[in-house]
Amino acid sequence: MIEKIYYTKHNLTQNIDCSLNPPSVFDGSYAECDFYSADKRKWQSAPYITKSANGNLYATFSGDNYGGDEQPNNYNVILKSCDNGKTWKTVTVIDHMDSVRLHEPILWRDANNRIWHFWAQSYNWWDGRGGVWSMYLADEENNIWSEPKRLCDGVMATAPITLKNKKIMLPVSIWKCFPSEYHRLPELEKSSVYISEDNLESVLLAGSANEPNTTFDENAIVERSDGSIYMIMRTSDAITYSISEDEGKTWSECKPVMKHASARSYLSALGNGKYLLVTNNNPKERSHMTAFLSEDECMTWTPKLLLDEKCSVSYPGGCVDENDRVYVAYDYNRYNDEEVFFATFTTEELTQGKITHPDSGLQNLIEKGKNGKSSSSKVFEDGSNQEI
Repeated sequence: MIEKIYYTKHNLTQNIDCSLNPPSVFDGSYAECDFYSADKRKWQSAPYITKSANGNLYATFSGDNYGGDEQPNNYNVILKSCDNGKTWKTVTVIDHMDSVRLHEPILWRDANNRIWHFWAQSYNWWDGRGGVWSMYLADEENNIWSEPKRLCDGVMATAPITLKNKKIMLPVSIWKCFPSEYHRLPELEKSSVYISEDNLESVLLAGSANEPNTTFDENAIVERSDGSIYMIMRTSDAITYSISEDEGKTWSECKPVMKHASARSYLSALGNGKYLLVTNNNPKERSHMTAFLSEDECMTWTPKLLLDEKCSVSYPGGCVDENDRVYVAYDYNRYNDEEVFFATFTTEELTQGKITHPDSGLQNLIEKGKNGKSSSSKVFEDGSNQEI
């Protein structure tokens, strides 16, 4: 039986280092209890989606069943689909039973076909230090995960990448724009990358870009054809980028990519030598979720596919599978409608700028929290794929 305390600023645990302790990992049966049920959920945010080697889809997001906001009661949900996203079932819930917020959940498949779940843990809302945590799916058939492990300080808000030399690079940041009363790590308050040479048994700081106007950083990386690393960062009114020619040790001066509402973007290399950026195609609002294409090593970006025109669509995160099919999840109206959607399309469709394949589709519902204030979004109840 779960004994869960809901924490507010009035009853926080006095131990400000409690976030260094691992969370609890529950199976999908706990999704029916009041603590985690979608029927009681007041908030859903920051999703990610990936695909296993067996063809199953996995999605994750942060939820809250208490105050309906970012706070120490937030937990992570992992869902699984065995029918290409038509139906979903919650298979895992990760929660910390202390005054700890779980946030920035990520799902990622490594070069050895192992599915990883990453997230950040912070005391209260943000403690100035955070912590990147990981676990991997040791047994997909029986949904058995490895023990949670803390990798480093900071927050990783987008997925790692495997470099051509087989090392794994992780984009990590510490939010300098939100100084904390609990911990300060000023030397790390940048957009950094960490390197693992032992398949995430350990990680080491490589170097950092210093964009002075970052908010939550949410840095994302790709390796370009010449081996250089291209990294984007979130600021209050733009996306900026920096380039490293030495495996992340040093970085160029940050320059603008585009004017942009303050929000996370999804960045990925494609198998055809091109690059994908999924983000809001609006300089001021979180609206018009769009897939952009670059054919010149990330120097220019062309909007190609409008994925969702609504306002309050944000935080895309996804994967590109071995067949050059893209999957991207994002949230919609996280405080009210509380919906998580995904889009799927091929890299060829992205280049053409239109959906033509029968397995492709937009605005496919993954999960809806049912305790929000309203419901006005377009939901395809028959589960069919929808064309633009």
